[in-house]
Amino acid sequence: MKPIFYLLLCLFFCLSACKNSDNFMKDNVILQPSIKQDIETRFPGSEILNVYDFLTGTEINLKDKLGNNISLFYESDNSECMLTVTKFVSFENLPDEVKQSFYISPYGKRETDLFSNIECDEYKHLRRKMYKLEFYDTLGRHDNLYTLLMFNDDGFMFPVRHNTLNQSCWHKQLNTNEISFIENNYGNDIRSFNNDSGYNSYYVMDHGILKYIQFDEEWKSTTYSLPLETKLPVNVMIELQELQPGFNFVKLNKIETPYGEVYQFLDEKGDGYNIGNTIVSL
Repeated sequence: MKPIFYLLLCLFFCLSACKNSDNFMKDNVILQPSIKQDIETRFPGSEILNVYDFLTGTEINLKDKLGNNISLFYESDNSECMLTVTKFVSFENLPDEVKQSFYISPYGKRETDLFSNIECDEYKHLRRKMYKLEFYDTLGRHDNLYTLLMFNDDGFMFPVRHNTLNQSCWHKQLNTNEISFIENNYGNDIRSFNNDSGYNSYYVMDHGILKYIQFDEEWKSTTYSLPLETKLPVNVMIELQELQPGFNFVKLNKIETPYGEVYQFLDEKGDGYNIGNTIVSL
């Protein structure tokens, strides 16, 4: 009987191994064939560092052939990767379009090895990748001024920021209702997504105009620049003159909100007025 028992036991383990041969075990998490294939296709020769399984999905951390650290976030059903975050170990690992755009920017002479973070965020629902370069200014009168430069994979450069954004790994999945709203009202050339102080924010290129759109559960606002020579409503100009006669503004923004349109007038120092349904001194 013993030889038969051991034969059956061996057969059982062989069948179990065959059954799971298409899966990969890492950190007690079984990776499905679709994930394995995605990793092998997108990051050939990479090394899987660790895997975390959550109720909302799976996080996989890799190191690619260049030494960059990559985090992949899959939905709970393991069907598709919602977000890929790449932490570059060197500025030189960036695409040529991004490097060239940086070099011709006002910051192009900065030492690239002083960046505190070099990152690329790639979301499932966005056609463009976002590259983020972060550093602290140690020159001039703005010592330790935080600066964030953002670029698309085609080299497009976004307005410079001096305040931080929430980490993309905290917001792995985009709100498809927000995406639909943008596409229905401003077109489908969505250039970026970030979470800024709790608001979901997007940049979209609408007929050559870069627009900044924010959501707070519902659509909150859309902000974009206007040429200084734009002909504005008469009542808005009257309000401006009453607030400050002869106010010299060097920047003019339009802010669309669910409650109406607001015009923003700013001087060289960034001070000014919002004029629309309400008047707010900045």
